[in-house]
Amino acid sequence: MSEPTRTVWDPGFEPERKLVVASLAGFRWCYPDRHSRVKRFAYRIIAIPVEDWILDIESWPLGAWCKVNTRLDIRFQPTHRFVEARLEDDRGVSDIVRETYHSFLRDQVERLLSGLPADIWLEADHADVETCIEDDIQEFLAVAGVQSRCRCRLRFTFEEEDLEPDHGMTANFRHQAVIQTLRDRLHAARRQHQQTCFEQEIQATQLRIEQQKQLSALLRLETEALEQRKEAETRKTRAELALQEIAVREKYESDLRLRLDQIQQEAHLRQVQLDSELNEKNNRAAAMTDVEQYLHREIEFLTLERQRLLLEEEIQGVKLARLKGWTIRQPATPDAK
Repeated sequence: MSEPTRTVWDPGFEPERKLVVASLAGFRWCYPDRHSRVKRFAYRIIAIPVEDWILDIESWPLGAWCKVNTRLDIRFQPTHRFVEARLEDDRGVSDIVRETYHSFLRDQVERLLSGLPADIWLEADHADVETCIEDDIQEFLAVAGVQSRCRCRLRFTFEEEDLEPDHGMTANFRHQAVIQTLRDRLHAARRQHQQTCFEQEIQATQLRIEQQKQLSALLRLETEALEQRKEAETRKTRAELALQEIAVREKYESDLRLRLDQIQQEAHLRQVQLDSELNEKNNRAAAMTDVEQYLHREIEFLTLERQRLLLEEEIQGVKLARLKGWTIRQPATPDAK
């Protein structure tokens, strides 16, 4: 029976992942920076690079003579959701990941190592154990919001037992005896172990499928939330544009009304000015007529006054003549002739 082809884990790294944090008027919203843009005064751009993390786990005992050392080579990149949830933390993104999950990853590895049989070091290939540790760590970080690719390496070391001088067996003989015993025990339990591993692999596969479903659901929720934020921003922008359009229209109508009022006022002032000029002309013409009439009256008065003076002068002359005894002949009338 051929072994099933192992699925290659794809963490989904992005070379230039960034998160834009916009703050304005007491409000804050975040969204991924998909394109390069100019940094504005109200924006803060957080770079989320891909980083490496080497984690060495101290020796874990396997039986009386064997210990296993574990090295984890983790390449990781936090998601936008992970960074957005920790905006108030002043530490760097990579430092947050390392300091938060260091102890937990160590506990996970020790938990998996504690379940290994004491004779595991007899196996020529420990790839299954290393793969199990890698998958467990990758799946945990993925659920936590950190995309990662993990490489696990196990190294077995042996310690020599202090032998008593009167012991009947030499160190080499005892070592060979231990190896033979462990091999017999291994051969006896191999079939059961393979069956157990197969069942565990099925359960782990089902668990990974379930976790992948949960991860897909989380990603779908994140995508829906992002779309809702985009729709809200679009509605807000449209509302602002509508308000600006209303303000511009109202200003135009107000300026138009002011201009019409100004034109009407200027027309009224012009009409008043024309009426005033017309009245002035009429008054001036009436005044000229009165002056002419006055002059005629004055001329008539002067004529009458002159005639009166002449008449008085003549009467005075007559009186003087009479006083002197002169007789003044009256001029002959037309009837006497």
